Amino acid sequence: MLAVAEDSLERVWVGTNQGLFRLAQGRVRAFTTSDGFPNGYVRALAMDRHGAVWAGTNGGLARVVGDSVKSWGPADGLAGPMVFTIREAQDGSIWIGTAGGLTRVRHGKPAPIRAEQGLPGEMVMAIEEADGDLWLDTGSGISRVALAELNAVADGREPRIRAMTFGTRDGLPATEVVAAAQPLSARTPDGRLWFSTAGGLAVVDPRNVPRNTIVPSVHVEEVSADGVRLTRSSTPATSVRVPARTRRLTVRYTATSLLLPDRVRFRYQLVGYDHSWVEAPSAERLVSYTNLRPGPYTFRIIAANDAGVWNMDGAAFRFAVAPAFYQTIWFAVSCAGALLAVFFGIHHVRVRQLERRAEERKRADEALATLRAELAHATRVSSLVTLTASIAHEVSQPLSGVITNVSTVHRMLSNEPPNVDGARAAVRRLTRDSTRASDAMARLRALFSRKPPAEEPVDLNDATREVIGLSRSDLRRARASLDLALAGDLPLVMGERVQLQQVISNLLRNACDAVQDVSGRPREIVIRTSLDGDDRVVLSVRDTGVGFGPNGTTKLFDAFYTTKDDGMGIGLSVCRSIIENHRGRLWGIENEGHGVTFAFSIPRGPVRAPTPNGPSPASVAGAIGG
Repeated sequence: MLAVAEDSLERVWVGTNQGLFRLAQGRVRAFTTSDGFPNGYVRALAMDRHGAVWAGTNGGLARVVGDSVKSWGPADGLAGPMVFTIREAQDGSIWIGTAGGLTRVRHGKPAPIRAEQGLPGEMVMAIEEADGDLWLDTGSGISRVALAELNAVADGREPRIRAMTFGTRDGLPATEVVAAAQPLSARTPDGRLWFSTAGGLAVVDPRNVPRNTIVPSVHVEEVSADGVRLTRSSTPATSVRVPARTRRLTVRYTATSLLLPDRVRFRYQLVGYDHSWVEAPSAERLVSYTNLRPGPYTFRIIAANDAGVWNMDGAAFRFAVAPAFYQTIWFAVSCAGALLAVFFGIHHVRVRQLERRAEERKRADEALATLRAELAHATRVSSLVTLTASIAHEVSQPLSGVITNVSTVHRMLSNEPPNVDGARAAVRRLTRDSTRASDAMARLRALFSRKPPAEEPVDLNDATREVIGLSRSDLRRARASLDLALAGDLPLVMGERVQLQQVISNLLRNACDAVQDVSGRPREIVIRTSLDGDDRVVLSVRDTGVGFGPNGTTKLFDAFYTTKDDGMGIGLSVCRSIIENHRGRLWGIENEGHGVTFAFSIPRGPVRAPTPNGPSPASVAGAIGG
């Protein structure tokens, strides 16, 4: 057996090298690694105020509640894997002594405290509590540490603890501990603490521990810069000059203590460099600073005796590091001025470059705009060449009607008596044919005009019908049937009527060319208008022609790209420019069967005023064949 304890239910708990055993009413319950124990060697036991059993093993810590086991190891925050002792403090915290230091467990969370945080030794073999302090046996003596300081370090509020350690010079028979079994310490009812050491028992009365109240006298022995000793002034307030470009400044200090000089603790602070006091190891009574910046500094050193009584006055040493030439203000100002000059020079050059690029881009954009305008005009003229016959047909018909109706009027008025009603009807026909001829000529002049386009409300349905009227010869040449699906009550759009008609005419002519060489299936062209959402009007031209060809749509809208033997390759490019100038979009897709569909969408314009006896909302459908 390694450890024995009894809980409040009069159950006996035994720690062995084979696990933990619970004896109750003649029954034995074993807890081993299969139940969640970190290790089977149980050397320490403790009961907390809630009835939980805490077990320390060679592999970590375990807590048993009923038959449930919770374990912790170094990976969980335990200071070390081997647990020697367990103690519950008055505040309910569980303190664990391990081979790696001290650990506090609060609310199930371990918080380690190690030697670098002021613990006198890594091996914590025994823990006792008295008068708000924890007494620790670390194998290097018995130490007293305020519980409040331990909690502050465990919570991360303080970096180090201050421990008062007692050794053989204070009356201990030995500092070493034989950790064969537990417990190694106990507190008797009179308040005294008993500790087992390798040399025998040691007893401590926490209420009558002698306290050293004599503070050590602190001195700065030597200050050297790069190994060269600096001469200190006889007046403490006088600052010593440290040469420029000093790489290492070393300060040696000491303190006098007649009782236990090796237990004197030091803290130092270089005002102007350190933000707070730095705890110094007792054995090393020097400190070095490297590459200090120019300026004034004050080195302060304080010391405490073995009882933790501090000499807060301590000693001080004032010095100033001289600046090198490149660390002076004038050098920094000169460099800043040079950098500013270089910056403004680069900025000026960059601004000039950007201005030149902007001017070149502006000229390029202007040239591109002029070229596009010329291409658009050339396309209109080229388009009119192919439409001349149709326009002549449109003009010749009303002119023939005009001549016929003039003859009719003359004949009817020459009769006796004159046929006035017939003359009136002939005059009405004469007016109609004259208007048709005038409209055709007006459209022709607009197409040839170089005037900048002016936006106006445009009815795409009416514009489409006019284009079809001018394209009958193309439809007859292609022997194609044309179906119209023009949406009723289609909103007006804002744009230049002639340019939009040019786009419709180009798409219709391309469709005629696409179906011209088709054989074995109908040559069909469908023009459709519709409303896309609430704010855009769509016009599409669908054909059953030959399709896009091997390059698909990758170069479809590139300037000077064409699939026709006699094509210029600028029609679709100009059409896209026109539609984009109308804040719209032009696209083309292949049909599921044969042919392609070209379509464009542009924003709707003002709301169409209601007209009596206007077209119904249903689609208008017609067929034109040749």
